[in-house]
Amino acid sequence: MTWNLQYTNGLRAKEQEEKEARLAKLRPAIRNMLKGNPNVFHYTTFRTADKLFAQHPIWQQARIEAERKLIFEEYIAELKQREMVRCFMVFIVSALLSFIFSQWI
Repeated sequence: MTWNLQYTNGLRAKEQEEKEARLAKLRPAIRNMLKGNPNVFHYTTFRTADKLFAQHPIWQQARIEAERKLIFEEYIAELKQREMVRCFMVFIVSALLSFIFSQWI
C-alpha cells in the first residue's frame, strides 16, 4: 500500500512540475500577445478572447484550455487592478481640484 501511495504522489509531483514548466514557457508569450492587442480590456471575458485568438499560433500553443484560461485570467486581474488604481487616482485628483477651486471662489 505504501509503495502505491509513493508512486501516485511521485506521479502527481511530476505532473505538477510539467504543468509549471509549460506555464512558465507559455505565460510570457500569451501575455505579450494579449498586451499587444487593442481589443483586450479589463472587462474582456475568456470566452471572447478564446474566439478572438482561436486562430492565433501563440494561443494555440497552449493546448490545455484550463492553462490558457489561467494565464488569461492572471493578465485580466492585473488589468483590473491597474484600472482600479487609475480610477482612484482620477477621483483623488478631481476631489483635490474641487477643493482647491472651492477655496478660491
